[in-house]
Amino acid sequence: EVNINELNTLIEDFLSENLKDKNNFKLIAYASSGNPRRFLNLLDKVRQEENLTKLKLTAIIREHSKNELWEYHDKLVQGNIDLRGYAEIGRKFIEDYVIPKLQDNNKKVRQKKVRTISIESEVNEDFKRLLRTLEYSGIINFTKSQKTTGDNLGNYYSLNLSLCFSENILKVEEMGKTDTRRGLSFTANSPIIKEYTDKILELLSSDCPKCTGKFNKNDKFCPNCGNDLRNIESVFDRMLSHRVDSLKIYLVANTIKSKLKESFLTIKDLIDAEDSELLKITHIGPKRLAYIKIAIRDYISG
Repeated sequence: EVNINELNTLIEDFLSENLKDKNNFKLIAYASSGNPRRFLNLLDKVRQEENLTKLKLTAIIREHSKNELWEYHDKLVQGNIDLRGYAEIGRKFIEDYVIPKLQDNNKKVRQKKVRTISIESEVNEDFKRLLRTLEYSGIINFTKSQKTTGDNLGNYYSLNLSLCFSENILKVEEMGKTDTRRGLSFTANSPIIKEYTDKILELLSSDCPKCTGKFNKNDKFCPNCGNDLRNIESVFDRMLSHRVDSLKIYLVANTIKSKLKESFLTIKDLIDAEDSELLKITHIGPKRLAYIKIAIRDYISG
């Protein structure tokens, strides 16, 4: 492991004048949400700027959110009929509902800002899959499970920081003032959950990969060209079936990776595992667990 003083020296040598402003550096670090690849991409873009202003930096992060973060999310539906509704409606749920609500909330609140949503665990399976799709692409990050306002168990998710900054939900100086216990809260029977679930079901009618004609979820053959739809394999499911050693897990030693492979055969096994199962493996703590989740997300999103 690199000595922290040596690491600081390396960073200092690497930084341009633009990045010697601690607030600029913090903003880039937060906006990458712990993803090393995104951090380096943002760092490189900022280093190339002359006379960096706060406005330019915000524009870079906004462009990153639009062209990189959402691009990873949208790749999940390319050639994947099964995920189309979940990914597309998931994006609408975030852009058309969650972001405006968080913006409105944080304009009214002076002290603790929020970037969290909580959803009861008993929500319908289609909406659960929508959330999983958003989580795989890094749009939201699972933070914890605990009782919600209705005393039912709920899952808490935080919105990607890059989106929070680019959509003016948070300012970098407000990062230490966020309230993870509050945010948008949804019951399993919430009208919003029903509305977006209905939108998912509408999109489960998709285009035939051969003639682009419409077909329904339960059709075995395309009603327009007769194409056999029964053997269309989900790209997503195929990726989940790959072995754990397909993952590139940064900052995790090979000995730990070997122990990981002893307990989990496929990427799906790893995704389905509870955090507590992973934390039982020697030398895996919260930080390394986060690196593992980043590796899964990067692998699936391409």
